[in-house]
Amino acid sequence: MFFNKKKKIILEVYAPVGKLAELFPPVRTEDAIPKWFQNLPAKTDEGLTTKHCPGIRDLFSKGIIIPAWADYSITLGPQGMTDMSCGMPPLGNAPLGSHPIDFQAHGAWPNHINLKFNSPWVFWCSEPIDWLWVQPVLWQKTPQELSLVPGITEFKHQSMANVLTLAELPKESKTISIKAGTPLAQLVPLTDREWELKVAVITPEIYTKKIAQWDFSLAKHAQYQQRRNILNGK
Repeated sequence: MFFNKKKKIILEVYAPVGKLAELFPPVRTEDAIPKWFQNLPAKTDEGLTTKHCPGIRDLFSKGIIIPAWADYSITLGPQGMTDMSCGMPPLGNAPLGSHPIDFQAHGAWPNHINLKFNSPWVFWCSEPIDWLWVQPVLWQKTPQELSLVPGITEFKHQSMANVLTLAELPKESKTISIKAGTPLAQLVPLTDREWELKVAVITPEIYTKKIAQWDFSLAKHAQYQQRRNILNGK
C-alpha cells in the first residue's frame, strides 16, 4: 500500500451528542499541556527544571489527549469491582467493562483488575496510520492508581477507541474517582506527516458513509484482520 506523503492525514472524531463535543472533546496534546508544566520556571536556584527536558517537550507536541467524557466513581475490593457509577447515560455499551485477566491474559498482572472505559467517541482516519496508546502520566496526580495498557490502533478499518487500564486490587475497599475532563490517554501517531484533528457530532449520513460498513458489509463476528483484508481486496 502506497501513501501520498504530501497529503495531510485527517483524524475525525465523532460524538453522539453535541454537548459532549463542546465540553470534553479529544484535543491536540499541545493544547492540553498540564498547568504545572505551564507554570514551571525554566530555572530555579537549584538548577534547570523539567522545562528543559526534550523528551517531555517532544511528547507534548505529539498526538491527541482523550479526556474522560464523564465523572466516574469506581469502588474496588480484594475480589474485584464492587460498585461503579458514571455520569454518562447508556449509549449501547455499559460505561465501564472488564476483561477477565485470569484466562485472557493468564500469568500477567497478578492481583490486578482490568477496567475498560467504553468510549462514546467514534474515530475515523483518512489513512490506516498507526496510533500508539500512551499513559498520560504527566497529567496524573496518582499515576499508579490506573495504568494504561499500551497498544497500537488504526482508525481506517475500525472506529473504536476504548481505554483499557489496569488497577491493583486493594486489601481493603477503596474508591477511584475520575472527573470528566481528566486525561485518560494520549494517542501518538507513528508518522512524521502532517495531520489534522476534526471533532463533530455524528449524523446518519456520516455513519452510513464511513462507519456502517462494520455493521452491515461484513459478518458480525468477523475478526478485525479478516475485515481489513476484505476491505483491502486481499
